[in-house]
Amino acid sequence: MTRGALNSQLSGKALEAACDLNDEERAWLAGVLEKLKLSARAYHRVLRVALTLADLQGAPKPTQPHLIEAIGYRQLDRMLKGLNDGY
Repeated sequence: MTRGALNSQLSGKALEAACDLNDEERAWLAGVLEKLKLSARAYHRVLRVALTLADLQGAPKPTQPHLIEAIGYRQLDRMLKGLNDGY
């Protein structure tokens, strides 16, 4: 999908427009992020990664599997950062 900018350079509004999540997907994601105690900033990071995953697969927008994979990467990042803080 051509957006005229890299996913990393999209503003919050442009990112949300590109992801085009419906109300159900948005509510599901918000619930997951709340359960995992992730911030609003993490919400946009998850969207960026999910959008990139969708782009790599040629999908027009992220789907729930893309969001799940992006959340998994976020959790892995948090876990590895926690391990590095101990050293």
